Amino acid sequence: MTGKRSITVLASFVAIAVLSATCVVAAAYHVQRSYDLYHPTKEDTFTRITKSMLSPVGEVLFPMICPERTRYASAYREEAFRSVKPGMTEHDVQRSLGEPLLRKTFPDGETVWYYSKQSTERDNYFVRNIVFDQRGRVVRCDAEFYMD
Repeated sequence: MTGKRSITVLASFVAIAVLSATCVVAAAYHVQRSYDLYHPTKEDTFTRITKSMLSPVGEVLFPMICPERTRYASAYREEAFRSVKPGMTEHDVQRSLGEPLLRKTFPDGETVWYYSKQSTERDNYFVRNIVFDQRGRVVRCDAEFYMD
């Protein structure tokens, strides 16, 4: 019995450690991501690494642990968002996804279209943004889980 209990305790400890480490990385990522929204061309190695680590985890694991309340643009569809590719025009994106909730142009000329936001100021939510360059072409799509 002691051997089984030890394995159970060890497995529980490992699960808690992994979850804790994931939350720390997510918090650090949130701080870096907030900076990136104001400086969208300043993405560094840390941000790229955390994005690649958190994309699959954040989209599946975090919503199971932390309830989310996402408000989407009226015509938003996840399949249409996933079909947006770099190089597409603003017209192509608007035809697929409709009008965004918000458009913001930064001093360097990049424009971000926000297709989701928090329902209230303190909600966790799915981030769905599309970033365009100065010519109105898609540079990237941000699909993340934001924990507040």
